[in-house]
Amino acid sequence: MVDFNMWAGYKLNISDLLSNPYVKVEDGSGQNHINIKDRLKVVRVRILAQVTFKYASEDGNYASMTLDDGTGNVRVKAWQNIKVVLETEKDDLIDIIAMVREWNGEVYLVPEVLRIVDNPELKTLRSLEILRFKKEIGIIDKETIEKEITSIKNQNNPDADDTDTDDGTSKSESKQSVSESVQELEIKNDEMIESSKKSEGSKIDVLKDRPETQDTESEPEEKTLRVLIIEMIEKLDDGDGAAIDDVLDSIKSPTKDTESIINELLSEGTCYEPRAGKIKVL
Repeated sequence: MVDFNMWAGYKLNISDLLSNPYVKVEDGSGQNHINIKDRLKVVRVRILAQVTFKYASEDGNYASMTLDDGTGNVRVKAWQNIKVVLETEKDDLIDIIAMVREWNGEVYLVPEVLRIVDNPELKTLRSLEILRFKKEIGIIDKETIEKEITSIKNQNNPDADDTDTDDGTSKSESKQSVSESVQELEIKNDEMIESSKKSEGSKIDVLKDRPETQDTESEPEEKTLRVLIIEMIEKLDDGDGAAIDDVLDSIKSPTKDTESIINELLSEGTCYEPRAGKIKVL
């Protein structure tokens, strides 16, 4: 079984996920990923984007939200702890670490850690971080970097020759504000990485200042059943996957609940069917 925690959460644009191929590793020897110019395999990603839409099913078993970072749109889907979606609001700016998945041609994200961001200046900082990262791994040329940096500067300071910015803040004060944002990001970055390391299965950490609602009593049981199913699949796997019927017979829970979670594991990419009637953990 692949250890998901070994995969880095790369800071990228949404367009990087949509404009590069999603590779499915059918033999189970590795993790499905986005292949960026044969230089980067992206399994986990970190995106800074705005919430433009959110949805929750009436039965409370599924929720999603659409994110826009200015380069594209992507959906975030949650099947277990859906409060991570419900507690965000339209137009929130969020910083999210998530696993990249694909289903029926749609690339989407399964959330692990999420922070609601109050400082919009972090958008500029993140754009610069992404450019630096792309330059380091050789997937962007110098000319493109210079154009992107010029564009970012113009967006944030269109009157570059004036002493003051549009809101009356001096350039030196603006630079100081960005510097403070860098320090804030470094602190938040450490917190998010630590939370991501602790997340497992359907557990999702939401880092924000808003008051947290109490978890429902059924949630721990749901997580436990999910873990039991994954462990049973691995236990019954003879190398060619575990028979789904055997998994259903071995789990002492209502068949419909077990089937529902198995379908979720398949749709989110945690498991796959090597052949009809068999299921295998990636």
